[in-house]
Amino acid sequence: MAKRRSDEVKVGISSSSGSSVIVDLSQYVDTIGEVSIDPMVNETHTFGDSWVERTYTGVRGTSPIVIEGYYDDAAASGPHALLGNATDMGSERNFEIDFGASDVVNGKVILTGYNRLPKRGELTRYRSTWTPTGALGSPT
Repeated sequence: MAKRRSDEVKVGISSSSGSSVIVDLSQYVDTIGEVSIDPMVNETHTFGDSWVERTYTGVRGTSPIVIEGYYDDAAASGPHALLGNATDMGSERNFEIDFGASDVVNGKVILTGYNRLPKRGELTRYRSTWTPTGALGSPT
């Protein structure tokens, strides 16, 4: 398998909860937090056991996905316009992250956070948290 480069990654999200059209945010994103699939387990040890035991429940989950980049409030399709609209916070959106070479993750997320991150002497950044609503998949 070939190594993937950052210039191959594409990140997109729909512009509103009612839209299925994915808007490319790639030029506004420089950091993507982990995109994980997490098996759910229960602790199943009993009295008398000297080690913790865990058993897979048969259910998988996903962790929130955090994206970051430079804040831009001027672009009509930039992060502030797409992610910072307070009236749309908490709404379900379609998203897609293409890691290159047909390695695509997509699904539905709820926008659960948007922050502006100013620092003295530096350009202002933003952070957006996307919480998946269910299974992550690939386009058909």
